[in-house]
Amino acid sequence: MINAFFLYLSQTILPMKIFYTLLFNIMMIAAVHAQAVIGPINRVASGNNESVGFERGQTPLYIDYSYLNNDQTSTRWSLNDYYNNSDTAVNYLGVAFDNICGYYDYENYSTTIVSSSDLGFSSVYPTDALLRYDSLQFFMAHENNSGVADTIIVELRELNTDNTISSTVLWADSAISSVGLSPGNTWSNGIASFFFKRFAVGYNNTAGQKIGAVIRYLNHNKLDTFGLAAGYISFGIGGATAQQSNYKNSFVRIPPSVPSITRNSDISFPTGGYFPGQNWIIIPRTEVFNTTLGLQSAKGDLPVLTVFPNPANQLLNIALHTEESSRIVIQLLNAQGQIVMLHERNTTGINLFKESFDCSGLSSGLYHVMITQNDLVYTQRVVVSK
Repeated sequence: MINAFFLYLSQTILPMKIFYTLLFNIMMIAAVHAQAVIGPINRVASGNNESVGFERGQTPLYIDYSYLNNDQTSTRWSLNDYYNNSDTAVNYLGVAFDNICGYYDYENYSTTIVSSSDLGFSSVYPTDALLRYDSLQFFMAHENNSGVADTIIVELRELNTDNTISSTVLWADSAISSVGLSPGNTWSNGIASFFFKRFAVGYNNTAGQKIGAVIRYLNHNKLDTFGLAAGYISFGIGGATAQQSNYKNSFVRIPPSVPSITRNSDISFPTGGYFPGQNWIIIPRTEVFNTTLGLQSAKGDLPVLTVFPNPANQLLNIALHTEESSRIVIQLLNAQGQIVMLHERNTTGINLFKESFDCSGLSSGLYHVMITQNDLVYTQRVVVSK
């Protein structure tokens, strides 16, 4: 178990925030239920990986706070709803999706990153935002030594007004297994034990409704182990402690040391550094349906693969897939709706092609890409930044 001693420091700030200060014994790294560094995350890692060939053709937005925070590496954490004070390990974890940002292309995420400001939002989560949560995946490991069925539960929950995760469950699903899901039935073989587990969701929020995800694990006998990974930027103390994340929306509870649900980013060390697991690697695939946000097919399901990079300062590339003979018109419009660039192409049969706009001569600002193919229309907001 983790040999740790926690001090509680409270400061009266508006609103009040409780800081948990941790003193970890150096041997905690090797403990069975403790953290362990497992290395950088490959978001398209293979192994026991769930398919990332998602079912919808519209342009997605993957919300991935760990990648957006430029996390350099990750730690593993054992989770069980039945862990108690004597176990000194995680019995609650979740992420609040309170900031609409991420990347478009799951296999080329580094070139398709967008923030809320890139999308032209007035805030990180507009009150009129309508999102569809298509699927949810998380980086996990699992071993089963008892032969008794273990249950993994995924819940989408409504957020409170302060962006904490409420107890109101909006959607839930589960997976049950009496055998270990990780390769070799071990959760402790570093990054090789971990894989992305995906759940299809299909939930539409109401306008402005904010949602979070909670991952649960039910194992009464505690003979089996289930864990999730959390990303962080190393602070350098013992190679394990972290810098505070820019995204303060991951939550954890570790009895008895952190007895209430607390933001990971509020757990700090007296000697400097923060909790070595700032951002749970829990990634929803969403679609934004507000036409003013420019992230969806306005009509039909025109299969635009990606528009990148966004923001752009020189070339803006559009990758497109067609399955029939058609005339395709690609326009780049400024904020006033004026056409500043245009490409036209006639295609026959199945085609995969890329068009590019040279934006080097354009002024910085917001633009729209509009693509028409027969009776299908696709629009996406892009930013030109010099």
